[in-house]
Amino acid sequence: MGQEIQAPTTNLNLLAFSVGLPSNLLALWVLVFRTKHLPSATPLINLTVVDCLLFLVLPFRIVYHFGGNNWDLGSLSAGLSWQCFMETFTARSGA
Repeated sequence: MGQEIQAPTTNLNLLAFSVGLPSNLLALWVLVFRTKHLPSATPLINLTVVDCLLFLVLPFRIVYHFGGNNWDLGSLSAGLSWQCFMETFTARSGA
């Protein structure tokens, strides 16, 4: 049952990465260089940066799931990847 659930999730992660990272980088560029520097832009810039960090960690999760939930990249990178993945959710929630 695990394989049936992982395949769609992994494919959605792959789609989210391929669409989300370029979109967020474009949004970050627009917010930083093409808009007025208003106080209301600061939270949007922060959210965009956090989303970019999530999309930079997401390929490690994709490799993990495509490999049958087997982490071959070393224990240090596993911990760092998971920590960054979870920190993005904390940062996005504003907690």
